[in-house]
Amino acid sequence: MGIINNVKCHYRGTLLKRLINYVDESNDYNSKLTLLDAVIILNQALERVEPATVRNCFKKEGFKPLSLKLKMKSPNVQPFLSGRLCQ
Repeated sequence: MGIINNVKCHYRGTLLKRLINYVDESNDYNSKLTLLDAVIILNQALERVEPATVRNCFKKEGFKPLSLKLKMKSPNVQPFLSGRLCQ
């Protein structure tokens, strides 16, 4: 299953649970579900997507993990220490 389908499944499941709870509590569920609620549910759905799902989707599309060996040189900060900035 793709990333977007995974998010949709989580979103719909959470939305359905909320709607069922609203219907059980009262019949006026339209006024209780706001745009903010939808954004919060979407955020929760995105957080539920497993890293393995993302990794597998990228792997399936041909992306390969990079093995980077970074060589960081420490910047020469001596000119700044003797300049006007530190006085």
